[in-house]
Amino acid sequence: MNLLRKIIINLSNFLGKIFPKIINHSKSYRKSRLTVYNLHSTSKEHFTEYKNLLKNIDKREKFINPDQIDDFFKKRFQDKSYSLLTLDDGYENNYEFAKEILNELNIKAIFFVIPNFIKSNKKNISTRYFESLYPKRKKSFMLNSKVKFLPLSLEKIHEIRKLGHSIGMHGLNHENFSKLSEKEIKIKVEEGLAIFKKIKIKIKHFAYPFGDNKSFNKRSNKVLKKYFSYIHLGTRGFNFSNRRFKSVQFIKRHPISKHSYDFLYSPISLEE
Repeated sequence: MNLLRKIIINLSNFLGKIFPKIINHSKSYRKSRLTVYNLHSTSKEHFTEYKNLLKNIDKREKFINPDQIDDFFKKRFQDKSYSLLTLDDGYENNYEFAKEILNELNIKAIFFVIPNFIKSNKKNISTRYFESLYPKRKKSFMLNSKVKFLPLSLEKIHEIRKLGHSIGMHGLNHENFSKLSEKEIKIKVEEGLAIFKKIKIKIKHFAYPFGDNKSFNKRSNKVLKKYFSYIHLGTRGFNFSNRRFKSVQFIKRHPISKHSYDFLYSPISLEE
């Protein structure tokens, strides 16, 4: 497996160097490109690794503020490549990460939180939060990490906003939207938006829970387009500015964190 992994990485690196040279004369390639990166849990033990990773990305393709995303897709930037950072699931440790690392790097991000856990009482919250994020895992797999599975409090969500970041919606209870009917999706979206409205947060970004191809479909896209300007996927790919601005954009994202043994996340290497 290690040999296969090295072959894949080396092949990707080679294609990453040669592919732009082959098609660089294409007008479509010279359009502005936005690479969106995605994090989940940001444990303090990995802060230095994440900091170095984000610094390298920022040098190559500068991170834009989420507030500038409309300008990017309306082609108000020069035809250059940019980056955007998002964080899914609303882990409590995202707050310290925003305060210590993102603030130092002057990188602003979109934090996708699960609205049902904002108003949730603290009794058994870690267990219910874990079950929503990892529905196929047994409670026994939490080991001694219960304290790590805590969602952001309302107070910390507001603090994140004061630091200049944006808040997005990540389902109502981290459900799989491909398994829901149009009526069910509508009910869950409106209930989630009502929670955000009550705490005076306007939402224009939605990220599919789980995010893979099995977690969304044409039916869910059809409904969500009525409520959000940007719908974030978990599938890899680049995003390009358009000649004609679309009222709803579907955003592809690259994960830069990976599962570790305790079901939290650790950084990938810069090479990966």
